[in-house]
Amino acid sequence: MFKPLKVTNISGKGRGVVCQQAFKAGEVICENPVIVIPKGEYRTFLRTTCRWYIFDWPGTDMAEPWNRNAIALGVISLVNHSETPNCDWNAVKHSEQVMTLVAIKPIKAGEELTINYQWPRKLRNW
Repeated sequence: MFKPLKVTNISGKGRGVVCQQAFKAGEVICENPVIVIPKGEYRTFLRTTCRWYIFDWPGTDMAEPWNRNAIALGVISLVNHSETPNCDWNAVKHSEQVMTLVAIKPIKAGEELTINYQWPRKLRNW
């Protein structure tokens, strides 16, 4: 069972996600299914509001392992950016088309969840 999360208005940012209970570093916060965007449809998504919610996603081509994109169906898509994030997402369950949000440091109840949108993929733990 995942601990409660709340989507709320964050001053200066719009919607964001706040945790209702504390998380320890390394603890799974939530898992969301994803829709993998077919390669031929990616440019179409870039012309829609959905472009703000697209994540890189592992493909099957080992020469270009990050050749796919996906949209998370859940709160992960609403987690805001920070240069000093308190969580990160991973695609360990990419074959199941599931994205996982994990605390990377202790998070207090009531704290906003954040990820760094710019972190290089090679730093992620797949």
